[in-house]
Amino acid sequence: MTRGEFIWSALALAAMPTQARGSAGEKLKVNSIVIDAGAKKPFSVLHVSDTHLTAVYPHEDKWKQEMSRADTPIFGAKQEESLAEAVAYAGRHCDFLLHTGDLIDFVSEANLDIAKRLLPGGCIGALGNHEYSHYGWLVKKAGTAGPGREETREMLSKAYPFRLPIAAKELNGVTFVAIDDADGAVSEDQAREFRRIAAQGNPIVLCMHVPFYTPGICRAGKRWWKNGTDEANPELKLPDFQRQRSDSATCEFIEYLKGEPLLKGILSGHLHMFAEDRFSPTAMQYVAGGNFSFLGQMVRVT
Repeated sequence: MTRGEFIWSALALAAMPTQARGSAGEKLKVNSIVIDAGAKKPFSVLHVSDTHLTAVYPHEDKWKQEMSRADTPIFGAKQEESLAEAVAYAGRHCDFLLHTGDLIDFVSEANLDIAKRLLPGGCIGALGNHEYSHYGWLVKKAGTAGPGREETREMLSKAYPFRLPIAAKELNGVTFVAIDDADGAVSEDQAREFRRIAAQGNPIVLCMHVPFYTPGICRAGKRWWKNGTDEANPELKLPDFQRQRSDSATCEFIEYLKGEPLLKGILSGHLHMFAEDRFSPTAMQYVAGGNFSFLGQMVRVT
């Protein structure tokens, strides 16, 4: 999918999924799921993804100004409000907030200041492709080399209150592990750290931006985006320009996960729609709708 196709497809994303409902007096529409992880005591997490903040200060460069003008109306022009609503909802109803990437549409001082101001200290999260790729697009258009991936991650780590590129949070005997798979790949270091966390013996919920391929999520994405994804073609596993990579580290990690009994669920985003499908004998994968449309996912962990 080209950037232009992505932008114009996003215009249709305000449609509300039937399973999402808002409470009286609250703008956030929440889809509820349950993950049976064997928690010592039940708890709840608000999972949001794809806020796509598009703020920019007047002094920031012209490419960011251009990006903000182009993308703000596409994402509804209320992304900061939708994030604030999610943070408030989590504070009222949940034990913590999880954000699985594309919090920002591109790196800007204004977007990072919003993240620092609104994200609560106890939240956990992962990075999305927009945290990286659109900043790269801007600097490429500007004709400069721009920061590399590690430098960008360092910049983001000063604004986001969770560890990068892999973070873990334990509650009531269940560990949430968030990994940065923004380019559709999992590194050897991330896989090694995940295995170290799993060795502690707690049930695990994996959190990330780009979903792992499953036939059901592929079909749902194909219907939603209408871009002709062919699930029989291994090069077109996901209905978007970000596709699950086939490098050895990623493939080996996925095969390991499918046989890991401690994995009890996967929470992802990226597709701007609600979807779910079985990933392994012990884990369902749940995709959250776009937070820019005031959508969230209440995860009840039992």
